[in-house]
Amino acid sequence: MSHRYPEAFVDTPLGRLHVWATDERTLYAATMTADQKRQPAYQHDPAAQDCAEHLVINRIPYSLHLRLLADGHPELAFWPPTRGVHHGWAVPGADGALRLRRADNDLLPGTEGAVNRVHALVVRALAEWAAIPAGSVVCLRAEDSRVETRIAQVQASIAEHQQELGRLRQHRRAIATRLAIVRRAGGEDR
Repeated sequence: MSHRYPEAFVDTPLGRLHVWATDERTLYAATMTADQKRQPAYQHDPAAQDCAEHLVINRIPYSLHLRLLADGHPELAFWPPTRGVHHGWAVPGADGALRLRRADNDLLPGTEGAVNRVHALVVRALAEWAAIPAGSVVCLRAEDSRVETRIAQVQASIAEHQQELGRLRQHRRAIATRLAIVRRAGGEDR
């Protein structure tokens, strides 16, 4: 990933999670693998090193990847929250919004009890964190970055359109010149 999103490490009752935002209304949270912790961006970061590699639920270790949307997010109209809204944040019912997998077999999903525990403890803790200034800063920095990227795209598009406009005007002047030459040579307008 070339673009790094604003991020934080947030403590939940089941362990510390890596949390990042892609805009002001979309949060992600996940456990980190040992390989991720060894990446240059994280290898000397104590908060990253303390991030949970697994959440232990009923003595079973799980990896977690979670997406939360702010209440009122347009996607929630298509995928209503799986279990209510907490402090203005919810997990949409879309596939993959809550991915809980057993550490010993990534193909085995979490039990219904484990998923309920994640909702009760982790989702609630992340929603509470997102509602305080520290969470708002991460979300607003992500939105600022998103808007900055869009401004750059619009500016590039404007520059391309201006170049095209210049080429079209130049082409039109060339047509007008050729038209004048043809008219002087006896061409008629109809």
